[in-house]
Amino acid sequence: STITYDSRNCNTGGCVAQIGSTGYDTLQRAFDYVGNGGTVTLAANNSGAASVSDKNVTLNLNGKTQSGSVTKNGSGTLTITGGGSVTSTINCVNGGLSLYSSTSEVYVDGSNHWNCNLVVNDGTHQKIGSWGTLRLTVYGGTIKTLYSYGVHEIVNHPAAYYRIEYADTWGGKCNTNDEINQDRCRYYYNWWS
Repeated sequence: STITYDSRNCNTGGCVAQIGSTGYDTLQRAFDYVGNGGTVTLAANNSGAASVSDKNVTLNLNGKTQSGSVTKNGSGTLTITGGGSVTSTINCVNGGLSLYSSTSEVYVDGSNHWNCNLVVNDGTHQKIGSWGTLRLTVYGGTIKTLYSYGVHEIVNHPAAYYRIEYADTWGGKCNTNDEINQDRCRYYYNWWS
């Protein structure tokens, strides 16, 4: 699609992200301008960090790589789609995070009980974890390493295919639709494979 270049946002050929047909010079600027329920699409690989707060936003990676960190604050859900991958850390402080594309590391701020609702729908995720409470809903995809240094809950869906290759809860517990004991939760390889 053709991008409308706006001198306030980006110069011809210099757009990193777009909302509809309007281009922006940074992902952060696009997140700032997108309305609740809107979609931001990466127009190029991006190394700039960005955060989004208090709205529902879809980040369509459009087959590109986001190598700058992404932070989700406040209410609303950030949904990441469109193939491609996020190769830096995604920090979920509040609200929701729904993943369809692959990630390198997702960190959930677990200092406030269940303050971030993390949903994995698809993709390969190298590391997902929290230094506190972690509540994770899994519909599909692969999680290479899952860690939580506190209460740990996985809500799995029996009809869904997914794989958790290594889970370490450091004294927390795993609650699923099926009873799984602590040792299996911590050490079981190819969980549900």
